[in-house]
Amino acid sequence: ISLSCIFMNTELELYGKEEKLRYYSIDLVWSQKLCQELHFVQVEYNRVWGILSGTSLSTEPLAMIRLYSYRFQIECTFQELKQQLGDFWYHFWSKQMALSCIVMGTIQALAVV
Repeated sequence: ISLSCIFMNTELELYGKEEKLRYYSIDLVWSQKLCQELHFVQVEYNRVWGILSGTSLSTEPLAMIRLYSYRFQIECTFQELKQQLGDFWYHFWSKQMALSCIVMGTIQALAVV
């Protein structure tokens, strides 16, 4: 059996534009102590292969691909935010200033109570 026979070709809006991709979806029993059926989707996008998995067997493959694309965008955004804030904190605040801000914040919180 040729891989081109089992993979579906489609276009899907990913990262704000229409993209061509190929995918194959299958439900398999994953057995490590507990036997559980999982939904797997193998995707080829821009000549890169990936395997997505989920516990919801009713999720459509294209919906799973779209949801994972949102997840990757969120993870990249948080990583970038963490790096930017970390750099900001490192460059503009000393340890002594950070400690004094924490102490002042605690004192103000106690004063309100």
